[in-house]
Amino acid sequence: MSDFINSRVGQVNGAGDARALFLTKFGGDVINRLLDKLDSKDMIFNKQLNGAKNYQFPYTGTLKATYHVPGTELSGQVTNQNAKTIGLDDLMVVDRFVPKIDKWMKHFDETAVYADEMANALGYAMDVNNFHEAVLGARQSTPIVDGNVDAIGTVITNDKFKLTGSGPGAVNDVELAEAIRGAVKQAATGFKQKRVPDAIEKVCFIDWERYYTILNAVDTNGFSLFNKDYASGNIESGMLPPLYGIRFKGTNNLPTTDLSSIASPQTADTGVHFYHQGDFSKTVGLIMCKGAVGQVMASDIKMEADPYSARHKGQLLTADYFCGHGWLRPEYLVELELSTLTNA
Repeated sequence: MSDFINSRVGQVNGAGDARALFLTKFGGDVINRLLDKLDSKDMIFNKQLNGAKNYQFPYTGTLKATYHVPGTELSGQVTNQNAKTIGLDDLMVVDRFVPKIDKWMKHFDETAVYADEMANALGYAMDVNNFHEAVLGARQSTPIVDGNVDAIGTVITNDKFKLTGSGPGAVNDVELAEAIRGAVKQAATGFKQKRVPDAIEKVCFIDWERYYTILNAVDTNGFSLFNKDYASGNIESGMLPPLYGIRFKGTNNLPTTDLSSIASPQTADTGVHFYHQGDFSKTVGLIMCKGAVGQVMASDIKMEADPYSARHKGQLLTADYFCGHGWLRPEYLVELELSTLTNA
């Protein structure tokens, strides 16, 4: 008895890998790279804006308590007022066209994944603009209301914020960690002197490379380098302990390049509106109190799918939002900046 002729249906033209034509099982249809939760989201003061192009935030001056002289008339104190206006940026959009022929040939459903990716792209842009405004607010050296001398931002400069292996930057991990610790202490002292309420959340945002470099220094040299009560931070979870009431958070979204020449209304490849432009080439960190930056929202992130277009033989997916960003409380903001070095 002779053997059957074995023609493998998975081979290409009867030769090669017997499984070449078999489909691969897609986990969740398509591998989707989702961005983490927006880093600035919980630190922003949000206002809904309807039927207007901007939102005005009033500022009032401070009052002074004095002893009253019996019999004298109280006539009221003179206080200064001012306002900060946050206007809407242009409509931020992202789009993806799905051709009909691709729908025929593919063996997975990508529409929902594209919708998630578009939402994340817009969310990233929102995060970046919030951080831009936070840094710009930290650079404000003149109070909005005359007489409110404490209502200004703070910029702490130190080349030791960058690990270079030799001067003027940090020679090693420990020197970098000590520079950041010193800056956080200075910022915390400044918040106390400016009477920032203790209950307000305070976060130090730094890039992930710098975050883990500091964590490595802390782990190698003992957590006492930062905080003797280190139960809240450990190398296993990759978490730095808080310091002086300020929590550390790693982010990929801090501005680190020179964006001081953005054309009106925007430069497409940056996704940054010209309202928020600035030179961030020396920015390495940001210490931020909750409510320091405002965001006015006319329309939150929305995804839309056009009906099938016979003229274009495909379907267009779009997502957009319409909002504006602006700093509100400079005294709640501290920028960590290089002195002579840059991020390049």
